[in-house]
Amino acid sequence: MIMMKGRSFRMAGQKETAIGIATALASEHSPNPFPLSFRGQSLQEAADLVQLVVAECGDAGIKLARLELDPELFEVLEQRLIVPVRPDYRLQGSVRIFRFSA
Repeated sequence: MIMMKGRSFRMAGQKETAIGIATALASEHSPNPFPLSFRGQSLQEAADLVQLVVAECGDAGIKLARLELDPELFEVLEQRLIVPVRPDYRLQGSVRIFRFSA
């Protein structure tokens, strides 16, 4: 289950979920940073989804400034992403996605 803006969503396929998140990120009305919380997913499932979101954003031309990650996710993803990442010890099972301002 994923939490976005206080609403929970059951997982569709990860690709479809990543496309949906990228679509939300493309909106000028979405929050910046964009918060994602992972519930009931393994660390690897969460890491895979974050990678897919970054890839979908790249495909859609959405420029990401950086990601702030749960420290465990940071350890898994720090060498695998093409955007700057940093750990935030206040985040538990969560990610903040920062876009460049238009």
